[in-house]
Amino acid sequence: MTDTLMPAAEAWFESQCWDVFAFQREAWEAFDAGASGLIHSPTGSGKTLAAWMGPLCRLGMQTGGLRVLWITP
Repeated sequence: MTDTLMPAAEAWFESQCWDVFAFQREAWEAFDAGASGLIHSPTGSGKTLAAWMGPLCRLGMQTGGLRVLWITP
């Protein structure tokens, strides 16, 4: 991720009182580099945010802001 994107993602995690896991950072960096892959991690470990945060942050930066209503079961 760009120098301004990673701190923003980490700040969002901190605002939720969550820790960023190494595999999440790796997924964001891979996305930013244009790579694709598979995220394998136990249920409830943060895979969805690992997969979504890179694209969401990039879109948010391109559009000047982004709001998402995320409803899950």
